[in-house]
Amino acid sequence: MAWAVFAISLAAYLATMNRTIGFIDRGELAATAATFGIPHPTGYPTLMLLAGALVKLSPLRPVLTLNIFAALLTAAGAAVLCLLLDEVVGPHLASASRATRSLLAACAALFVAFTTVWWQQANGFEVYALHTLMMPLVLLLYWRWLTTDGKGGIAFALVTGLAFTNHLTTVLLAPGMLALAVMTFGFGRKLWRRILPLALPFALGLLPYAWLPIRSAMNPRFDWGHIRSVREFLHHLSGADYQRWMFADPTHMAEQWRYVSWRIPLDYAWIGVLVAAIGFAWLARRAPGTAVLAAGIVAPGVVFATGYGIPDLDAYLLTAVTGLAVCLMAGLVALGERLGARIAIAIALLLVVTNVALHARECDESNNRMVEHFVHDCMDPLPQHAVLFTDLWENLEAASYYYQEVEGYRRDVTLVSPVLARKGWYLAELERRAPQLVQGAGSSFRDYAAAVRASESAGRGTPEQLERMRSVALEAMVANAMQTRPVFTTGALPNASASWHAVPWGMTLMLRSDTAYVSEPAIPLNFEPWTHRMDVYLAITFQAYAKTRMDRARYEAAHGFNERAAQLMQQARRFDPHIRPGDVGPQPLGSDRTVLRVAEYFR
Repeated sequence: MAWAVFAISLAAYLATMNRTIGFIDRGELAATAATFGIPHPTGYPTLMLLAGALVKLSPLRPVLTLNIFAALLTAAGAAVLCLLLDEVVGPHLASASRATRSLLAACAALFVAFTTVWWQQANGFEVYALHTLMMPLVLLLYWRWLTTDGKGGIAFALVTGLAFTNHLTTVLLAPGMLALAVMTFGFGRKLWRRILPLALPFALGLLPYAWLPIRSAMNPRFDWGHIRSVREFLHHLSGADYQRWMFADPTHMAEQWRYVSWRIPLDYAWIGVLVAAIGFAWLARRAPGTAVLAAGIVAPGVVFATGYGIPDLDAYLLTAVTGLAVCLMAGLVALGERLGARIAIAIALLLVVTNVALHARECDESNNRMVEHFVHDCMDPLPQHAVLFTDLWENLEAASYYYQEVEGYRRDVTLVSPVLARKGWYLAELERRAPQLVQGAGSSFRDYAAAVRASESAGRGTPEQLERMRSVALEAMVANAMQTRPVFTTGALPNASASWHAVPWGMTLMLRSDTAYVSEPAIPLNFEPWTHRMDVYLAITFQAYAKTRMDRARYEAAHGFNERAAQLMQQARRFDPHIRPGDVGPQPLGSDRTVLRVAEYFR
């Protein structure tokens, strides 16, 4: 049954996965994996090493290899989830045959595999694909260790350590596992005699983290964090940069709860929540320890997702969805006892079909090339050796890392991120990557870089002072570059309009020191719409296309070219994704309001 779950889910995942780079971090992670670099915290060394090796061995396009790898991992996670459900809940269905028990476990696993939260991890290369495998594997090995007189403890501890090298939210499994262990062994010597021998294999599982400082010392192209000291290592390992978004703003927490309380029931097709509720009540009577384990997984997952103030929240619901799977399986078992095995199996199959029908369209990214086209549409028209200042991480900057460094596309263009320029590691990387650009900024850049290092190491300087120095350094960089190279921005330089004239030029703005009219290159756009779902990243990408044409229309009209301006306005309207406000549900951080503003923009 586990192999069947793997085969069915993998077939669906391969059919619907993205064939290119997707939004947000996918481009950066693909680039760092393919070059054995160090990505954003917490570095994810196990996944980076495995994926990098696959890229070197595979004859396929690197991004395709990585996306297939993600699909394989996510399908494997569903298969292990089937084994977990069979072992944890299946034995309580004593009246049913082994085949019935396994079939119910398979259906429950497939139901979870076709939730959007799980399915989307197979659409493109991201760290959460491996997380979908490691979570149920840790729980399965834990259950075997707990129920077989300590056998398998080394495997459980080692795999748990490895899981932490992929994603720190593995810790969200700990409350449920610890609670059940205390219920089983008591909080005394017996418990500690079982736990203490796990320390060494757990530590061995963490060894891949040693790769981060080793690789950083080699000066790779991607060296996020520039890990050369214990302080930098711990800072990167702990994800300290993200802690300011955790449980920091009650308003954001309310918005996240609004989304979580909508997303999970929808992912469980609503009726699945009812079955899971029946299952939890059944477990509370028949197997209270298992009920505590499930609750101890679901509750921390929901609480953490509610408190984490980021817009790309879905992957952080994986813990809760996994814990609910135990309750769902128990609910199917309870229905089997009450209504008979055949009816329970029929209900289970109906749940799977329902989830596929509900979520297939929004999870089908097979024709989604929005990010790849956006990168090309921004960079194709740029002159040779252009400098582009951009803060469009989600649809341009992260993806450009992959296309430039892995596929060799437009390596002559130098991208600079004013946002990341607040970090010392990025300034060091920029000095290595674009020495002439940095040297041209003179003492303003050197002074700013020194101030950032002093702030990061000793807490010197105020945020206001650093911001002023950053602005001066960026202006000096632009002014020097403009003497020998064309300079562009996507609006990432807030003070640019005061110092230079910004001319709408393709998908970017050309910075000029004069007001002379500048013609625009006649380069056709690669744009192909994809509207299977409408989140904030897709909405702002559609709007970005339309806005560039509107800005250029105003520019043409200001110079007396009214006919050309009218044509550009017509082009702008063609980018309308036709968002229907009634179809826009809650989104993380209230970003559905942004989607609705985009709809109003086009209206």
